[in-house]
Amino acid sequence: MVLWQQETAALTPMRYVGLRRRPGAPALPGPNALLSRDQTTRLAPHIDHDLFLASRHINLWTLDRGRLVDALRAFAPQVSLEEVGQTRADG
Repeated sequence: MVLWQQETAALTPMRYVGLRRRPGAPALPGPNALLSRDQTTRLAPHIDHDLFLASRHINLWTLDRGRLVDALRAFAPQVSLEEVGQTRADG
């Protein structure tokens, strides 16, 4: 599981939660399903295309990182939580 963010023109970055899936897993339906590799690279060059497709924007809800960590420990101890940021291009 990966928490990542994308810098935008807004004051705060867009935050996402995503899954690193097994190679060959079937494509997920959803808002990212039709994005090409070129599009995902332009939007978030620091994020792998497959991870981008398996990610959802944290919008209109709040992620409680502590509860997520507790749930992973309890129900999926083999799943790690990774956090990936993005450095602004303008410094």
